[in-house]
Amino acid sequence: MESAQNVSDDGLPAAPVAAGLDTRRRKAKVRQHKLGHFIIRNKGKDVYLGLNFSEAQHRAIQLFGPNKVILQAQSPKVNSAGNRRWVNRSMQEIERNTKPVTVLKGRTFNMAAGLLLNTMGDEQVEGRKHLRKTLGAFLAVYGEKSIHSFRPEDLLKFRAVLTKGYSPKTQNHHVASVRRLLTFIYELQWVEVPFRLGALKAARLPPAPDKALPVAQIREILTAVGERDLNLARWLLLQFYTVGRTTEMPKLVGRKGTFEPKYPYVFRLTRGKTDLQTGEPTRIVLIPEAMRLLEVIEPAYSTEDRYQKACRRLRGELPPELQDWSPGLMRPSASTCLSESPQQFDESLIRAAEHHAQEKVIRVYRPPPFAKVRECMAALAAAVSLSTVNV
Repeated sequence: MESAQNVSDDGLPAAPVAAGLDTRRRKAKVRQHKLGHFIIRNKGKDVYLGLNFSEAQHRAIQLFGPNKVILQAQSPKVNSAGNRRWVNRSMQEIERNTKPVTVLKGRTFNMAAGLLLNTMGDEQVEGRKHLRKTLGAFLAVYGEKSIHSFRPEDLLKFRAVLTKGYSPKTQNHHVASVRRLLTFIYELQWVEVPFRLGALKAARLPPAPDKALPVAQIREILTAVGERDLNLARWLLLQFYTVGRTTEMPKLVGRKGTFEPKYPYVFRLTRGKTDLQTGEPTRIVLIPEAMRLLEVIEPAYSTEDRYQKACRRLRGELPPELQDWSPGLMRPSASTCLSESPQQFDESLIRAAEHHAQEKVIRVYRPPPFAKVRECMAALAAAVSLSTVNV
């Protein structure tokens, strides 16, 4: 006689039970108590199982057999009144319960991903967007799958899909996010044995191309751009003088921020990239030449997209030998100019000029030496003068 098929209230198939049993009576939901206890509901009574999922699953298998246990998520119980008496009473009830019952309790990868995203604070907006995007390919296939039914072979299959459909750099972003999710699941004690993360090997990346342009070529580009759009040429030179990102230029020209009262000529952006990643403010050091540019530049581009589009439109009008450039190359070119300067500036000064994220303890105890940074960045004005853009 064939065994009956039990179905949970959520529409997922439950574990099979022996033929002849009334499945409507025998199935029970497992939910998580507010304080972390896992319980099942059987004939109107709560039966206590354990303090963590692994313990609860082990106890359930001992009581009801491995064929009676499947994994299905339920919402937590919010009432914690009389918790200690409830636990003691449930332990007595569990000893008297000898009838077969289907335990419905489980954790899916979608649940784990939701918890992981919720642990990221408001200051990690960009990181949360990136994680949600890079986990998309994995959750599309395994999101509704039970964590305890996941096998190392699934990781190998997923990596094969990444290898075929994504470039090495993008593939590594997906791999890193999935490894982070699986590690998070193990830290939550949802599994007893950690996942075999060795199956998710990172792809080898080709050598990074050299993005820096020689100073002589920077002058040629600025001169050619200035003949067609003088204001845009001044934008590009300001980006070179500040070793800035394209995302920061509209904020800097639009004065979306404040000057630091303690440090002259240091501009603090309103929620820059550094703020989103580390909580530290993004501070841009301005040399006198950059301050002069801020006085004459017209704020024609309010966003990074408009700034980039203006550069792309004008790029096609330049001579063929000057068309292979973008505003994003100004930052690495300025950084290389500082590192190759005859003055041989200290690496810490160059990092401060690039306003890279530094450790919070260093920021608290030893603020960047902005006065020395301005002296360091004077080499940029010496390399490319203001007269290049008629200022």
